[in-house]
Amino acid sequence: INLDNTVTQNGASLTANENGATYQWVNCPAYTFITGATSQVYSAVSNGDYAVIIIKNGCTDTSTCITVTGVGLSNLNALADIVISPNPTNGIINISSQKMEGHATIRILNSVGQIIISKEFITPNGNIDISTFSDGMYYLEIIAENRMYRTKLIKN
Repeated sequence: INLDNTVTQNGASLTANENGATYQWVNCPAYTFITGATSQVYSAVSNGDYAVIIIKNGCTDTSTCITVTGVGLSNLNALADIVISPNPTNGIINISSQKMEGHATIRILNSVGQIIISKEFITPNGNIDISTFSDGMYYLEIIAENRMYRTKLIKN
């Protein structure tokens, strides 16, 4: 069997082109596992070099290393008019947008990119309680209309 070990890159989002396999995303050049990064799609939370190990039907192959740059720049800030408050927070964060309509996925990730909360919203207006989280930095992602907004979130 030949595995497709190519990866499609769209900004900080990397997608393994082989479908229906087991995936493990790694940091290059050491090929250290990224904890929790076992989906076909990996959204890099920091600039760096990444690859994916693909396992299917008893075969294993690894992609080439792909460089991700521009994480945190305005190209990810594609969704306009989003207000996250308060930030820093010690508990409930409010998310609102006047311009977005329809279904949105809101995720909070820890500093190594593991998804801690993923919520579906009919409109992108709502709140999320992170009062039980440890103090520190997190990432808040809003995915809607095939675009993504990402910002740092501080819990204190």
